[in-house]
Amino acid sequence: GAIAIVHYQLDCCRWLFREKANDYGVDFELELVENNQLRGKVVECQCKGTRSMARYMLEKPDTASYPIPVKTINYALARRDPFVLFLVDVDSEIVYFTNVREYFCEVDFIQASSQDSTKNVWFNTSRTLRANQPELIDIALS
Repeated sequence: GAIAIVHYQLDCCRWLFREKANDYGVDFELELVENNQLRGKVVECQCKGTRSMARYMLEKPDTASYPIPVKTINYALARRDPFVLFLVDVDSEIVYFTNVREYFCEVDFIQASSQDSTKNVWFNTSRTLRANQPELIDIALS
């Protein structure tokens, strides 16, 4: 499914992929590989897949909106390592991503203050995994 699409699009020379057996908010981890060595730079990841990408596209150019449970957002914000949300268009195999901490700093999200069970996270659809792996590396190094 969606996780497999992310996995095969990653540069295996730059990332060690670890899928989590129990899904408690983290579907998989990515660890940055530099000069053929692990450096302890880990990105925790949650992956959402859809076969109906058009329903999540907004009128605003290059923007998709996908509902994420508030408990997942709070969990991600509490984590020590960077946390990335991946949104996968399963049919076209296009992978979008956003850095949770960066995103919720920008939208001024206050932990546990919402009565909503979900919050819509906006994804920049020009930010694809195939084209922006250096940006993912920057997230790991942050």
